[in-house]
Amino acid sequence: MGKSVVITCATPDRGWLFDITNPTKQSFSVKHGTPYIFRTDIYPDTSYKPGWNKIDMINTYLPQYDLLCWLDDDAGIINTDVDFLHEVDSVMGSACIGMCRDLNGLNSGVLFIRNTELARQIFNDIWSNRHLYKDDHHGYPGTMEQPAIIDYVNKMGSDVCVLDGHRYNAYDPQFLVSEPNQRNESTIILHICNGTGWKLDHKDEILAKFADGMK
Repeated sequence: MGKSVVITCATPDRGWLFDITNPTKQSFSVKHGTPYIFRTDIYPDTSYKPGWNKIDMINTYLPQYDLLCWLDDDAGIINTDVDFLHEVDSVMGSACIGMCRDLNGLNSGVLFIRNTELARQIFNDIWSNRHLYKDDHHGYPGTMEQPAIIDYVNKMGSDVCVLDGHRYNAYDPQFLVSEPNQRNESTIILHICNGTGWKLDHKDEILAKFADGMK
C-alpha cells in the first residue's frame, strides 16, 4: 500500500466535538504506525465556510502519501484495532477515490483518496472552481464543499469505489433513525451526524452517548 495518512482539520471553536473524536484517531495512529495530522490553522479563504479547508488540506498532503484518509471532525474510529486503511486499499481495486453513501447520497465526511494524477487534478479543480459553489447548491447552504465533491466524483465512473457505509461511515440509530448506514458490530468509523436529525440543543446528550461509544 505504501505510505498512508489520516487527516482532519477544524476551526478551534469545534473543540467540544474534536476533543471526543481526536483521541480515537490518535489511538489508531499509535497502534498502526499511521500518521494522524490534525490542524486548526487552515483558513485560506475566509469568505468561504470552513468546510472548504478540507479541500485545501487534501491538496496539501495528498502528494506526500500513497493513500490519504480524510475524516470529518465529527467522525471517530470506534474500533482502533483494525487497520482499515489496508482493508480499504484492497477493496478499492483500481479506483482512486473511496466513499460511502448515506440517506442523502454520497457523503464526503469520510474519504479515501489515492495519490494519482486524476485524484490530484480533481481536488485541485474543486478548489479552483469553489466560486461556482458560493451560493446555495443542491439544497446545501451556501459555500459548502460537499456538493462540489459530489459533482466531480459523479462523473468519475469506475474511478470511484462506493464502500460499505455500515463499516466505514456509520451513524448511531439513537439519533438518526432514518439513516440506512446504521451502526452495527462491523462498524469501524462512526459519524455523529450528516445534518439529518442533528439537534444542537441536545448536543450534550448526544455527545455524551457518542463519547461512551468511543471507549
